[in-house]
Amino acid sequence: MVRESNLVRSIRNGSVEPYSLIVLAAIGSTCCNRVRAMTKTRRQELSDKADEERRHCRDWLLPFMQNKQPKFLTKDELRSAAMRELHVSKLSFDMGWIMAIEDTGRHDWYEPLRRRLRTKS
Repeated sequence: MVRESNLVRSIRNGSVEPYSLIVLAAIGSTCCNRVRAMTKTRRQELSDKADEERRHCRDWLLPFMQNKQPKFLTKDELRSAAMRELHVSKLSFDMGWIMAIEDTGRHDWYEPLRRRLRTKS
């Protein structure tokens, strides 16, 4: 991208002259590439963090689902506990939930738990 500019450079004899358009184009592309590289790195960091949270949730859920154990808590109750204990996002838990169900083959966990009667205390 070439643009007009009022940027000038100093010459050894003390005078100034405008930068050429070629120099401005080179400066602009270097800056943009550096910004893209930083953005990609940040994006990759966030992606890696989300992957780690999903795996952590899956690993946390696996003992509940293994050995044909009955489902004793609702997904919402497990999600609240995971978010509190593991410090993960709701989306990371939901993705970890799906991963754990698929890994264990416990497709019955997709079905909601029957509502329990709540007694007033």
